[in-house]
Amino acid sequence: MTRLVAHETHLPSLSKAYLPLLAEACLHETMSLLLSFNPALPGRSEDGETALHIAARKNCLTCLRQLIGSGIDVDCENSRGWTALMVAARYGHVEVADELIRAGARLDVRGFHGWTALHVAFRHGQTGVACSLIDAGANMNMVDNDHIKAREACCRRRGWGIVSQICRHGLVSAKSV
Repeated sequence: MTRLVAHETHLPSLSKAYLPLLAEACLHETMSLLLSFNPALPGRSEDGETALHIAARKNCLTCLRQLIGSGIDVDCENSRGWTALMVAARYGHVEVADELIRAGARLDVRGFHGWTALHVAFRHGQTGVACSLIDAGANMNMVDNDHIKAREACCRRRGWGIVSQICRHGLVSAKSV
């Protein structure tokens, strides 16, 4: 049975279903077994998300690590132009963001509306992810389509509270923001 499923995942029309569904359900053993057959990556859900995006959204480190280990492109984009790092930033999943960064995810990819993962973290008040991104070298001066720098995104959406939290972490000084 598993060989048949693995064989089917090499077919473009069927590969869209299995990996995203397994990530959505966090079925680690089944995903591991399926990935051992080297399926075509990255299948997409009906919403245009890859299994990596779903694992990032669900905060499932096990699925995320399995997918990264299988060779999935950590910078692949969903149908909205977001990477898995942007998804982790949106939901504040620090460990997922850190894992993606360690796997080589590019920090300054511009997605929907020209936002980077740092723009997303700031706009959604996700201090922990913002700190991880800054610590990893994310560019705070990248501008979005409205010419708003990532460092300014927190001030426009969430006020100065997130800035003071980041400053307390010692990652940036209040003068640089």
